[in-house]
Amino acid sequence: MACTTTAEDYEKRAKVRMGRGDIEGALEDFDKAIELNPDFHLAYANRGNAKRKIGDYEGSIRDFDKIIADTKDKSGIGAIFLDRGETKAASKDFIGALNDYDKAISLKPEGNAPNHYYYYRALTKYELNDKIGACADMLKAREKGNKEAAEWIKKICD
Repeated sequence: MACTTTAEDYEKRAKVRMGRGDIEGALEDFDKAIELNPDFHLAYANRGNAKRKIGDYEGSIRDFDKIIADTKDKSGIGAIFLDRGETKAASKDFIGALNDYDKAISLKPEGNAPNHYYYYRALTKYELNDKIGACADMLKAREKGNKEAAEWIKKICD
């Protein structure tokens, strides 16, 4: 512990703890990193994901909201909208999740959103009983190389 002194040190150790399944320990380290550097967005993002893993959806969304509110140029934060969308979907706020996935995809120029953006949006559309929209997004995800999408399409869309 004596060598862990900077916000970056705590954030790195927290990620190691996450990898080992020690979510509570990771949260303590993310908290310490943020205490040392209240503008450390990476620590907020990782803490938000850790909170989602333990079911603290409100806390997770607050962490992602902080990053979104602080970031002037929204073009580089598609992954934050994706993460917040995942949290909203986990909490059964499918409309909120869909809005975040739409935003994440719109922030990628020329349709260059990664395949998992379309995959998660497709799952959410399916939850909202939009089978046609879900299948269209799964086809896009498969086209971009998502192997899970191909299996899903066989079960749901064919």
